Amino acid sequence: SWTLSYIDDYLQPNAGPDQTIIAGNNAQLVGIGARFNGQVGTGTLTNTTTSYPAPYGQFYWGARHQFLVLASELLAAGVTPGPLASLAFNVNAPGGAPMQNFIIKLGTTTVTDLTTWQNVPNTVFTAASYTDTAGWNVHPFSTAFNWDGVSNIVVEVCFNNTSFTTNAVVEQSNTTFNSSLWYRADAAGVCGNNTITQFAQQRPNIRFAGGYPFEWRNLATNTVITTTT
Repeated sequence: SWTLSYIDDYLQPNAGPDQTIIAGNNAQLVGIGARFNGQVGTGTLTNTTTSYPAPYGQFYWGARHQFLVLASELLAAGVTPGPLASLAFNVNAPGGAPMQNFIIKLGTTTVTDLTTWQNVPNTVFTAASYTDTAGWNVHPFSTAFNWDGVSNIVVEVCFNNTSFTTNAVVEQSNTTFNSSLWYRADAAGVCGNNTITQFAQQRPNIRFAGGYPFEWRNLATNTVITTTT
């Protein structure tokens, strides 16, 4: 959550009925959590400790993945247009080893079948070292990604180590289109390599959160003045 405080003569939080805070009052804008938490994919398929797609797949030194999520899937999952604040993958069995230079990017596309690398310009999560854990691994975005409600989304996940171990086992679903694309290699420079190892009609289940609801509070009385969703 987050808080932003104001001291002002007049403050009107929203349009419509007069919600003006009269002269001299203090007001506080308080974040009250994500408005939606929409899951795309509810299947119980999994990758294995050596198979892909695997967003936390360390059977090779490095792995670069892209996942295509259609706008229709997002809407059906309850994701609404506006800011996305995080995404998460569900791990059944952790890999247990750190992934170096772990990065997640988001972008939009008009393609409905993922067979070539897409331009994904927006870096939303980075970690010098990230270790997956059992359950939903939530990656909060450093900068909110504003989804327009009509474009398909591409999620890119990459890391690059200098040794290999085994893949984390991640919950996935079948799709009717090619929804996953990846490159994995025992080499450096994986995240900048446009070689394609394989694509598939299978994709990790992804949980998106966002919406940024907030409320205005009168600090003098600690009462809610208005709530915005």
